Amino acid sequence: MIRIFKILIFLFWGQMTLIGQSISSVHTRWDDSFREWILYNADTEEEGTLELRWKLNNDWSKWDYSLGEEGGSIDMKWRDNPEEWEIRGYDDMIYARTVWPRDLSSWRLKNDEITILFESRYSSRADEWRLKTPHYGEFIIHTEYEGDPRDWVIVDNLSDKISFSMKMAMVFLAIHHGTPHN
Repeated sequence: MIRIFKILIFLFWGQMTLIGQSISSVHTRWDDSFREWILYNADTEEEGTLELRWKLNNDWSKWDYSLGEEGGSIDMKWRDNPEEWEIRGYDDMIYARTVWPRDLSSWRLKNDEITILFESRYSSRADEWRLKTPHYGEFIIHTEYEGDPRDWVIVDNLSDKISFSMKMAMVFLAIHHGTPHN
């Protein structure tokens, strides 16, 4: 009986660590480049990465990410069209598209089950972003210091229905459109 109880606790704990993955902050690896980022999870103190796939080619259309057991890729759907992205995660595929043509401050993200809206708080500045679909909870990402896009803080109070890939899509869109491409 005790053995079954221990097995059940182990399985429950393992399931919770996979579901509960979140990102608390994002920081550039180097002060003079926005090609490599370090992801932090405050709960588990894990570090992850978000990096350009082809750094030497200066190709900003393909990225890879990892944090703990989670990982995936972020690809611009059409070459030279920053209005559509595909985010592939462990067991989820997210499609991100601008709500309005040529407006990179408002995004519609969807997978097979959920559609959310994510936007910059101010249309003239891209240093604070938030979830506009409140029934899934709260998600805000903003620069740690005003005017400095190297460090971002994340407030993640989202429902368990929102996958890690969906969270990563929001993080990526905010920092990608809130930083210079150098």
